[in-house]
Parts: sequence; C-alpha cells; structure tokens
Amino acid sequence: MRMFLAIVACKLLRFAGKLVGKGSSLPGKYALKLCPDILRRVTLPPRVVAVTGSNGKTSTVEMIAAILRRTASAWSTMKRAPTRLRASRPWC
Repeated sequence: MRMFLAIVACKLLRFAGKLVGKGSSLPGKYALKLCPDILRRVTLPPRVVAVTGSNGKTSTVEMIAAILRRTASAWSTMKRAPTRLRASRPWC
C-alpha cells in the first residue's frame, strides 16, 4: 500500500510540475519519504545505461544510441524522454 501511495504521489507531483513548466526531483523525494524501500521494489530492465551530468547529455545519449542501434538493436523511447534507450537483446 505504501508503494502504491508513493507512486500516486510521485505521478501527481510530476503532473503538477509539468503544469508549472518545471521539472524537479521533488516527486522522487516524496516517494522515498512515503516508501523508503521503493527503489528495491521497482522492477528495472536487466541492464540500464544512465547518462548524468550538467553538459553534453543529449549528445552523449545520441552517440550511445547510434552505437547500440548497430550492435544491440536498441532504440530510443522519444515518447517519454529523449534520453531513454531500450534494447531488444542483451548488451555485452
């Protein structure tokens, strides 16, 4: 039940942030307060490539996507976020 409430709160806060035109880490902070072990409960793909930093994320993700498209049948999920990738088969 706590996980459900954390997810609902997170989605509502994200929606409110979009209405205001701002993105932030606030939804995640509240989700962690409501359900401290939420990150252990969430199912993630077996392999994740995360690109973080202040500058150059989009360019880096585009380069990674180009490489993975040729070698691992990866594609970008532009519908949700321009910096997310998915792969149809495991990466080496």
